[in-house]
Amino acid sequence: MTIQDVLNAMNKIAPFELAEPWDNVGLLLGSRNTAVTKILVALDVTLPVIEEAVSIGANLIVTHHPVIYTPLKSVDSGSFQWRLISAGISVICAHTNLDKADGGVNDVLAQTVGLTNISSPPELLFGRLGELSSPMSPEQFAASVASKLKAHVKYNSTQKPIRRVAVIGGSCSQELDALPAGTDAVLTGETRHNFRLDAARLGVCLLEAGHYHTENTIIPVLAKKLADMLTGTDVIVSVSSADGVTVAAP
Repeated sequence: MTIQDVLNAMNKIAPFELAEPWDNVGLLLGSRNTAVTKILVALDVTLPVIEEAVSIGANLIVTHHPVIYTPLKSVDSGSFQWRLISAGISVICAHTNLDKADGGVNDVLAQTVGLTNISSPPELLFGRLGELSSPMSPEQFAASVASKLKAHVKYNSTQKPIRRVAVIGGSCSQELDALPAGTDAVLTGETRHNFRLDAARLGVCLLEAGHYHTENTIIPVLAKKLADMLTGTDVIVSVSSADGVTVAAP
């Protein structure tokens, strides 16, 4: 089993051609001809994730967020890239292609929070639109999302019950005026202040559950898909991947 074999599998799961032009996906560090020992799957490449890979003997990390996103002017000894190179670890990243892919980030997020009749309206770009089996108040839906994602959820309350929900994992720059007709709520990780103001103006419930928590649901799903396709190769979900955010009480 080589890294090229893993790339081929990833391309079936989340075709790299789906990635946005500005994105950086695929094999970002390493050689396609390298034999794979074990694969560690995580949301991000962090120093704890790298040390976990070293400790279990994995020489390939597969992540959602790119380990190289902006042009590198140097690679110093304290950087992720230096540690990866010195440890002989390669990295494959699937970012916006995994957001868009069937069965990718947004499909899994929608399913995790209990939505059905999930669709991909063109207005949502990366996102999905789904329905709750029965209407909930904003307070009830926020509590349900918090429980299912194990996340702190910020939301604005609205007068109408929630039935149709748009989900956009990670960060959201969606124009609310362009939401599919009848959308009662938008669930995302994080967004801009004026986005919150637009939601209040339009009577749409906006729920922010954190970038990490709205995307990390894909990691065990992705690991299982890879394990099923790469028979005989150890594919391990990282236990070191974390939000890294502490919430202080007021």
